[in-house]
Amino acid sequence: MKTVYARRGAAFLILYVIAVGYASLYPWEFSYTTSAPPLSWHGLSSRIFLLDSFLNIVFYAPLGAAAFVVFGGRAAGLFFAVAMGFTLSFGVEEAQRYTSRMGDYNDIVSNTLGTAVGAFAGYAWSRTHGSGIRAAIARRAPAEGLVLAALWLTWNVFLLLPAFSRRPLPDGVFPPAWSQALNEALGAGVVAIALRRGACFLRRTLAPALLLWLAIQELTPFQWGVRQDFSWLPFEGLFYNRPEVYYPILFGKLFFYTVVVWALRFRGTGWFWSVSAPIALLAVGEWAQTYIPERTPESTDLVLAAGGAFVLWMAAPGLPETQRSGYTACSEVKG
Repeated sequence: MKTVYARRGAAFLILYVIAVGYASLYPWEFSYTTSAPPLSWHGLSSRIFLLDSFLNIVFYAPLGAAAFVVFGGRAAGLFFAVAMGFTLSFGVEEAQRYTSRMGDYNDIVSNTLGTAVGAFAGYAWSRTHGSGIRAAIARRAPAEGLVLAALWLTWNVFLLLPAFSRRPLPDGVFPPAWSQALNEALGAGVVAIALRRGACFLRRTLAPALLLWLAIQELTPFQWGVRQDFSWLPFEGLFYNRPEVYYPILFGKLFFYTVVVWALRFRGTGWFWSVSAPIALLAVGEWAQTYIPERTPESTDLVLAAGGAFVLWMAAPGLPETQRSGYTACSEVKG
């Protein structure tokens, strides 16, 4: 079991390091000159720098947790995980000196701190094995439900970013109020079902309803215009929007797409179709958005759906397929 966790943790770690490098060095245009600005410190008196430091801590925490597992899951793993986070961050910030981005010591400190937070969280979780806490949680809630709950909480925390930054948002950057409210209600309801073992109500109808709602959101506002270009670069909008605008939308999509994959698994669909169906629907929707004004057709949604499916797949490694979901007894349980 530990070997399986380590292997899947290694896969997650590799992908996460690639994602960090991708986002940190975009647009990958380097100019090696001796006059490149040195790394420097920036005061944290501004809300912008505070927000940036907070986001760095949040985004490096999963890297620290994964590195802790990969490096043995013991006390020594804490050191190697933090060392890896520091090395990666220092390398990225040093490379940013030769791009249009700005490298500074604040990011190195906050990134390393985030790695340490994730590693210590992994260490604390590993120490609960002897106390039976993990076994008690596993008996009460399937692992997939815990994943969805964590993604739902993350999304709602990022919804607070505009309030934290205290900067007015441009008009029209968020979906209509009714759409946002419906997503919140659906999210809370699905998480409640996913956290309950043996919950079998709506098992057959939930996935089709969510797929229909996904199609509606992809095609809203059902207005057609001149064709616009499709962007093959995932997360390109990240580099042209403010964090308080982009991240709430990003994590809302990650949660919802993961919910769709989960709902298909909850219905009894195999992994291939559970992942392929929403991705195919998203692909058609993104193609249609090339003709819908004020929409941004790009590959980001496809990557998010695949990433959410990958996290679900990692939720209960090492278990047989018939036991991995936690909902396989639905046909035998009433309610």
